[in-house]
Amino acid sequence: MKKIIILTGILLVILLALFARPPIQPLGTGELDTYLVGTWLFETDIGFEYHFHQDGTGIRGWWGAQSTFTWSTRDNILSIMCDVQSLGVFAELWDYSFNGDTVTLIARHAYNMSFTFIRHDALFGG
Repeated sequence: MKKIIILTGILLVILLALFARPPIQPLGTGELDTYLVGTWLFETDIGFEYHFHQDGTGIRGWWGAQSTFTWSTRDNILSIMCDVQSLGVFAELWDYSFNGDTVTLIARHAYNMSFTFIRHDALFGG
């Protein structure tokens, strides 16, 4: 029985080492990629939006269910500090790249998570 407990503990440590993500630390005071400033709509038109402001603040979510955040960039990494009333404050890190009027975000804080957003002005004009 003792061997089973030890082997189970070792297996658990190995699994955690392989699949657990370390806590995300924000970039801190980075730069603000001015090309992100503006409104971005989720490509599947479900109503989810990002609003990146010039001062490093922003709002994201659906109409009526939005949360505020602060943001900065460095080396094509977007750092977002979210403030969600029900969850508290937490950090997200995203690799980002532009293709014309679209931006693709690939999560560094979670596995297999990427999203593409379209600049609002590209869809609806200035």
